[in-house]
Amino acid sequence: MVDDKYLIDAAVRILASVSDRHLDVIKLNKILFYLDLKSLLECGETVTHKDFIAIKQGPVILNYRKCLVDSMKEKGLIVIEGDTLILLNRTVFDGKFYSDEFLYVLDLSNDDSFWDWYKENIGWQIAYREGLGRGRKSQFINMHLAMQQIVNDDWRYENVE
Repeated sequence: MVDDKYLIDAAVRILASVSDRHLDVIKLNKILFYLDLKSLLECGETVTHKDFIAIKQGPVILNYRKCLVDSMKEKGLIVIEGDTLILLNRTVFDGKFYSDEFLYVLDLSNDDSFWDWYKENIGWQIAYREGLGRGRKSQFINMHLAMQQIVNDDWRYENVE
């Protein structure tokens, strides 16, 4: 089993970067999904080192309630109100992070259309169709296939003249 350290670190830094330090858990999963896709494209590996599955609301980390929400709560990093995770103010960082990938995905998440962008992702579409779409259990998302959404999009070339 892969350590949840990378996942929790990324999630805490995302929560620390959004207004009021709180975010709906499904929205957090979507940001983590696109952060992992961008990192996979640029660095050859994901940030979280976790698998994603397709649910109706979008891509989520496999067992996200246990390995993300419960782990963060047990470590005293967050409080939970309904489906909203609220980062506690005492959380401190060492100053390092995933720089370009993180900042770019976080910037994208400021656009309201970002939250439904997963519906255009072929990796999510196939996993959803083959799983919940057919009355079966949620299926894993093929991240290399899912990455094609950003390979074929202009966001990869934002700084190229």
